[in-house]
Amino acid sequence: MLDTGWLQAEIERQARERYISGQYELGKLNMFGLRINIRVTIPKKDGFGDVSFVTGWMVKPNGQIKLNMPYGGK
Repeated sequence: MLDTGWLQAEIERQARERYISGQYELGKLNMFGLRINIRVTIPKKDGFGDVSFVTGWMVKPNGQIKLNMPYGGK
């Protein structure tokens, strides 16, 4: 059973760390804010290896980030 609370917290934790350290890719700027992409890595449920995927965020005028969507891929 997947612990969705843990998964959400882990994605947010990694995104916050990478955002603060500048480890993200810039996207488009529009009237809603600046889009950025941040790669996160989650350990596989069976304990063997990790899954890495890109998450899409919006940077708000106050500097906070809000998750728009996780993307698939390696």
